[in-house]
Amino acid sequence: MHTVKHVNGHLPAQLDLAERLDINEVKSAIAGFDDSYSTTTLRDIAVQSGATTELAAVAPSLAAVAGEITKLVASAGSCVVRNLPLDSDVFLILFASLLGPVTAPSHQDELIEYITPADVKTTENARYFPNQRTALGPHTDSALMARPHQYLMFATYENRLEDGGHTVLLPAAAVVEAIKRQAGEDAVRLLSTAALPFRSRDADPAEPPRTVRTIFEGTGADTRVRYQNFSLRRVFDGAEPAIDSETVDALRVFDAVVSDEELWNVVGLENGEVLIFDNCRSLHGRTAIEPAARRFLKAFHIN
Repeated sequence: MHTVKHVNGHLPAQLDLAERLDINEVKSAIAGFDDSYSTTTLRDIAVQSGATTELAAVAPSLAAVAGEITKLVASAGSCVVRNLPLDSDVFLILFASLLGPVTAPSHQDELIEYITPADVKTTENARYFPNQRTALGPHTDSALMARPHQYLMFATYENRLEDGGHTVLLPAAAVVEAIKRQAGEDAVRLLSTAALPFRSRDADPAEPPRTVRTIFEGTGADTRVRYQNFSLRRVFDGAEPAIDSETVDALRVFDAVVSDEELWNVVGLENGEVLIFDNCRSLHGRTAIEPAARRFLKAFHIN
């Protein structure tokens, strides 16, 4: 992990599996899992749960490390893991499931979200989710779901530091403090009590919203956040008559705060590194990707 910029010490914890366990022993223990399971069969939570129990039994040291990662994410908000075997999608799903059940993101059925810039998408990586090269502002995943995914895990396959595409992390608690400084306690109160309609990108305005939730829940270090700019576009535009102008103003302050790059913690993930972070206590985004650069990640959503 290369630290591009950090604010107030908010950096991911780091854990090297090679210092905790015998990697070859782990690879030997998991060798048969690709024959027994597939990324399709693991969509069944009962099957996934049984396979996870089996993994913990044959590789107890790996299960112990997963418990350690959970504690590191709870304290630091995120953790970068090195030397995790990345050559098996089945194993990656099961490793992620040691932290909690892995389920599909709201926009697809597959458990793995394959991410690459749209203009380098090829037949060989046709499953990859096309991503623009421009910067991606801080947001949370699964914002349209009644219960968003607790953790996200990004496995890095191809990402040169000089090509940009660095990961942005922004703790919800830091956003709250910035809003208080700019607009006062009332703005935070409104964002914690006003139920806002979250809509899908191309939703018919006549249809009911996908979910109605507040931006913030909880306080202090336990503050949880839910946000996707496009899901609240009608609120920003003043097209939701049930939302008063004070709440709209507070939401605009929120958007300005999370868009302020001075507050961003920016880390460059290197090939082979895995980033795990709390999707409910942090917003995440990405800096712009240089023209023609190749960037391949696999994302896993964990409940």
